[in-house]
Amino acid sequence: MVSGLRLSLRRYVIWSLFSLATLVVTLFSIESSDSFLDGMDGMLRNMMVRAAETAQLDESGQAQILDLRIVANYNDLPSDVKAPNSDNKCTTLG
Repeated sequence: MVSGLRLSLRRYVIWSLFSLATLVVTLFSIESSDSFLDGMDGMLRNMMVRAAETAQLDESGQAQILDLRIVANYNDLPSDVKAPNSDNKCTTLG
């Protein structure tokens, strides 16, 4: 009938293994990139917490470390910094 479309058992096994290997490589690549981004996020989070814990605030209760602005009170932040967080869904540490 359609003899060109019939696959032998050897071709079937090879294509199945190739498909499985491609799937495994793709999934591990996605997992690896996700773990990398989680690690970068964790490192930045820990750096911000460490900077907030060790900062020496001036008389106005503010400090600038690297690109991080640290204040003793949320209300002391400028309005352009508070604007994206104005929906009251912020959480505090500690």
